[in-house]
Amino acid sequence: LRDAGAKDITIAEASLENKEFGCGTKSTYEALNYAYLTKKYGVRLMDLNHEPFRKTGLGGFSLSISEPILEEAGFFINVPVLKTHEQTRVTLGFKNNKGCLNAKSKSICHHRTRPLDDFVAHLGERLYPHLTLIDGIYSLENGPMHMGKAYRENLIIAGRDMFNCDCVGSYLMGFHPAEIGHL
Repeated sequence: LRDAGAKDITIAEASLENKEFGCGTKSTYEALNYAYLTKKYGVRLMDLNHEPFRKTGLGGFSLSISEPILEEAGFFINVPVLKTHEQTRVTLGFKNNKGCLNAKSKSICHHRTRPLDDFVAHLGERLYPHLTLIDGIYSLENGPMHMGKAYRENLIIAGRDMFNCDCVGSYLMGFHPAEIGHL
């Protein structure tokens, strides 16, 4: 990105926080040595869990979306991992947008009567990245948590159309896009 002329680069993440297990965005950044990116390229690291949110109406419901993503992202790049999910079958670009929600809104998406796919689809109407890069260097089956099985795939799916990227990712994992509720 720097070589392409980008001057202000921010990596934003919202990892699940659990003090008991010592996990969260900060520990993820530390484990992956993202401080190196800050030193070498001046990249800013942002924990979306601790940024302001704005309540936004979507498809008859409201969710609180990260203000920096809504307001500051001049060029929004979504980088999901190629993985399956017990509720949405796949978690790719559309599902990855859920990371831009505050904890309460993430919880609302797991509604008793409304499927998660419905929330994910509507969220994709509001958050549509300029570029989607699906990281398939490793894929995860039966995720999204630690109990999934990782496979080395050595692939990246890249495109300006998140829907098309998610369709390709779905096919690669053995699903027809018509089987994916949010697609």
